[in-house]
Amino acid sequence: MCDTPEAIKGVPVKILIKFKLFIAGKKMHDKKTWVSVGDETNIQVLYGLTSFEDFQQKVAAACKTGPIILKSMASHNPTMEWLATIVRAPNFLKKDKYQLMSWSHYKLWLETAVNTNKAKTGKAGRLGSMTVRLLAERQMG
Repeated sequence: MCDTPEAIKGVPVKILIKFKLFIAGKKMHDKKTWVSVGDETNIQVLYGLTSFEDFQQKVAAACKTGPIILKSMASHNPTMEWLATIVRAPNFLKKDKYQLMSWSHYKLWLETAVNTNKAKTGKAGRLGSMTVRLLAERQMG
């Protein structure tokens, strides 16, 4: 059974951030090459209290690829896709390619994470073995 958004407001959600960016590397023999820049870290947000914009800023601050993330966020044509997953949660599996494009997408993702975990462990917010992931993968250049 799912709790209402108000009932889970303030529940901490631990998020595993994984970025895989492809940026233009040195040209070899007049051919553009793509270099992978990876990053992995964890952040914590509070459901219903951490805004989508604050979440994006936290991600940028936590990652060594932060300047690239901030540049994409400031662009009118974002160069990144923010893909969110939740292990064993329908509609949030890696194959579903759920994109965080707005506050409502972000809110639904976190609400699902909290309620999926509560159904599994009986405790909202305690993620245990469940991984909530944000993936950004995009070719830039």
